[in-house]
Amino acid sequence: MQRLRAVEPWYNWLVETYANSKSDLDAEIASFVEKNRAMCLWFAPKGYLPANDAERLVALASIERHGDREALKRARELTDLLLRLSKGP
Repeated sequence: MQRLRAVEPWYNWLVETYANSKSDLDAEIASFVEKNRAMCLWFAPKGYLPANDAERLVALASIERHGDREALKRARELTDLLLRLSKGP
């Protein structure tokens, strides 16, 4: 429980940062997917970019599975943020 309390201010900052514009988060995920395409999404069609939240979650899950430690951490952060913003207030 202690760990969750320590993380909550960080999540609140992220939600406030991206809550103003969902398109900012979508652009961040698109950039992250593009950066990790060669190592993590080698099986996806060339030029593939996720078009909706479901596809974004699948792409982020693939990056978690096939990426390095840094990519895994960032993919989890973006997944958590996307899920929180998708639920709404």
